[in-house]
Amino acid sequence: MHMKVNNMDINFKIIYEQPIDSIPILNNNVNSTGNSQEYSRIEIENPELFFPKTYLELFGERQHLMGRYASENGSRDDYFFAIFNNKVQTKTIDPEIIDLSLSKSGHLWKLTRKYISYSETVNSSAIWFPLTGIKIAGADDDAAWIVGLENAWYLNKNTGALRMFEWQGGNNSIVAGGSLCSLNKTKDKIIILDTSGNVNTKTVKANHGPFEQLAAFNNNKYITLQGTTFRIYDFNNLLFEIPLQSIGILDSGEPFISYTKNNTTIFISSLVTKQFNLPNDYSNNILPVIGIKDGVYLGYHLDSFGEFSEKGGNLKSLTKIDSMQYKDLIYPFRWKLGQSRFYSITDNNSILVSITGPKGVVLLEITINL
Repeated sequence: MHMKVNNMDINFKIIYEQPIDSIPILNNNVNSTGNSQEYSRIEIENPELFFPKTYLELFGERQHLMGRYASENGSRDDYFFAIFNNKVQTKTIDPEIIDLSLSKSGHLWKLTRKYISYSETVNSSAIWFPLTGIKIAGADDDAAWIVGLENAWYLNKNTGALRMFEWQGGNNSIVAGGSLCSLNKTKDKIIILDTSGNVNTKTVKANHGPFEQLAAFNNNKYITLQGTTFRIYDFNNLLFEIPLQSIGILDSGEPFISYTKNNTTIFISSLVTKQFNLPNDYSNNILPVIGIKDGVYLGYHLDSFGEFSEKGGNLKSLTKIDSMQYKDLIYPFRWKLGQSRFYSITDNNSILVSITGPKGVVLLEITINL
């Protein structure tokens, strides 16, 4: 399914879906009180926080993803599983698992707060290494990058090679061509560290946002993510940008995305593109479409609810809502991106996002053909 927008094709493809009634019951191992930690620092009215959803956390690389079900209130499922092979499962034997990476041949790297381990298969006995960090970046069958706060380690389990290098990329590190990569602090260079410790740089000329980070990189272009804004660059210019403020599946089965830019709300599905104008004095500035009911496009952001005509044009109505009104007006239609580990990006202009909504959990792949 695809839609042409600004002379570019946007393709939608549902990769994985799990109906709401077959999602496993989660363990109530909540380590914090109240709603999610991510939102607890935001002192604004947000009715949706009273209705935490279960979503699918993603681990590892795009081609060999593993996942587990988790809730925004902190509860987790006991099992990780391979997204493209539901028969592959591993029970969580350590509650302090930080990261997992599954190789093409089924080898599993597992990072905890005390060690990293390697298993020939998901369920076989493991080799443990007394080394820890914050992320596994691009593990393959026999070797892995383990990223720390100020260092990175390259570990090859066959040769026993363990090399430590200074590295500042942290959680924003990726692997491209076997090398560890990230944007530097001033975001005008991509830093490239190979497995021998050699450092190279690639100059980039675009102006990047303060929280924009490298998500994929090859010889022709690179991809970044800033919050939920997805951007594609060559090494001189921004080629494409799309904010994923709202994303979901309509009752008709059509995937869609929606966002607001310059007081205009854009709606893009696999069949249509619509534009709606917001009032200049609208204080929230953002009101993406979250669904369609009886031909009316429903907009929502924080405590604001709006309705748009299917013909496009100006916003029809705008009201403030509380949590009970949210339950009636928004919750039956609202799809959300997971708060943590919600995406996986490849270097072929695609992003895979984990969304949860009224009918279940979906992994949706969005590909932009430049």
